[in-house]
Amino acid sequence: YKAYDLLKKKYSFVGSVYIHLKKNIPVGAGLGGASSDAASVLIGVNTLYRLGLNLLQLRELGSKIGADVPFFLSSYGTALGIEKGDVVVRLCEKTALWVLLIIFEKSLSTKLVYRHFCYPRRFRIGLTKITYEVIMLSLFLKRRDVSGLGKVMHNDLFSVSRRIMPELGRLLTSFKMNGITACLMSGSILCSGISFMFL
Repeated sequence: YKAYDLLKKKYSFVGSVYIHLKKNIPVGAGLGGASSDAASVLIGVNTLYRLGLNLLQLRELGSKIGADVPFFLSSYGTALGIEKGDVVVRLCEKTALWVLLIIFEKSLSTKLVYRHFCYPRRFRIGLTKITYEVIMLSLFLKRRDVSGLGKVMHNDLFSVSRRIMPELGRLLTSFKMNGITACLMSGSILCSGISFMFL
C-alpha cells in the first residue's frame, strides 16, 4: 500500500490497482519479504501505468519506503546495501545454496532489541572501503564454501537478542557443536529466525 500510495501521490495517474498478496516467506523472519513486495508493486504500477521510471528512480522511491527495498530493485543475485541500504553494490552472481530457516513462536520486539543495542565502532562500510569481511563473504559465496561463510557471517544484533531470548543462543550453540558452522540470526527481528546454509 505504501509503495502504491507513494507513486499515486507523486505521479497522479488516473486509475487504481487490485493487489492480491500470497505470502510464501514467513512474516517477520528478517528475509525482506515486505521489502520485496513493495519493490514488486513499484515495478508493477510503473509498468501498468507506463510511468517510464528507470530502476535508479524506482530505487530512490523504494528507499523512502524501506531500507531493503532498493536491493529488490536491482538485478544482483548477492549484494551489499550501504548507507541506509539505498546504495546497492554487487557482490557476486547468484549462488545456489540451500537455506534452512527456523522460526520461534515467541517473538522479539525490534524496538526492544535496538533499545539495548550499542553500535560497534569497529567498522564503517563505504563505497571506497569495503571491509575484509565483505570481500571474504563474496569470495566464499562464489566458491560455495559454506565453512568459509561460517567464519565471516555476522549479525551485530544477535548478542543483544540472545540476552533477551536465551533460546536463540542455545540453538546456535547446538548447531555449531554438531558441525553446522554457517548459521546466524536473520533480520533485526520482529520474529526470531535462525538460518543456516548447507550444500
